[in-house]
Amino acid sequence: MGKKKKRSNCRFILKKKKKSGKKIQVSVHLTQEQIDKVSKLSEISGQNKSYIHGEALDYYFDNVEVVD
Repeated sequence: MGKKKKRSNCRFILKKKKKSGKKIQVSVHLTQEQIDKVSKLSEISGQNKSYIHGEALDYYFDNVEVVD
């Protein structure tokens, strides 16, 4: 897989925390660039990194399209 192109018409908006179900800890491998971007978003938004990761996954699942 090559590097994904950035969609210019997509925006990711951090929302206020919502009540959710039980949380389960998982482990993922991220690049230093991804870690830096999440850290910066956390810093400017006041949201913790886990929340940002979860919101990013929700956004992805709501917008992903699988093609052959």
